[in-house]
Amino acid sequence: YPKGAMVGRKRYSARDDRDHPFNHCPGVRDLSRPHATHGEYIMNEEKRNRNKGKKGLFEFIFPVEHDFEAMLALQAEKTLECVHTLVQWLKKTPLDEPQQLMQLEIQVDAMRYDLEEKLMASFSTPFDRQDIYSLSRQMDYIVNYSCETAREIFAFEVQPDDAVLGMAE
Repeated sequence: YPKGAMVGRKRYSARDDRDHPFNHCPGVRDLSRPHATHGEYIMNEEKRNRNKGKKGLFEFIFPVEHDFEAMLALQAEKTLECVHTLVQWLKKTPLDEPQQLMQLEIQVDAMRYDLEEKLMASFSTPFDRQDIYSLSRQMDYIVNYSCETAREIFAFEVQPDDAVLGMAE
């Protein structure tokens, strides 16, 4: 600013650098001043490292209560395990009752119920809560359909052929 210009409610004086408008704007660098010295850079790094473990205002107001991404990933792994178990069950001859699939279905249902309870109790979520619910529910449908398919194949004594195995794989 030229000498004598009005900045805010103060008259800018070139002699008084404390009132320079760039001193009050973090992140904005005055191009008329030289780059920060190495010492200033080290001091800024020390300040950043000091505050690294501290929570910011956003994390204080909206704490992350549950790791929904990890819960969805675990449910996806169990869903994949259930589908692989169905394929292995279909390859066995003669077919026996699909007990292992039923156990996996119970486990995945418990995981989904736990996720839904935490979802309802949470104030904030990493992404839309409807998306979290829908993903979990769709994975549960896959597990339920796999288990139901195995139960019906066993009940009607259907011998799986290449077409059935192809669909399952």
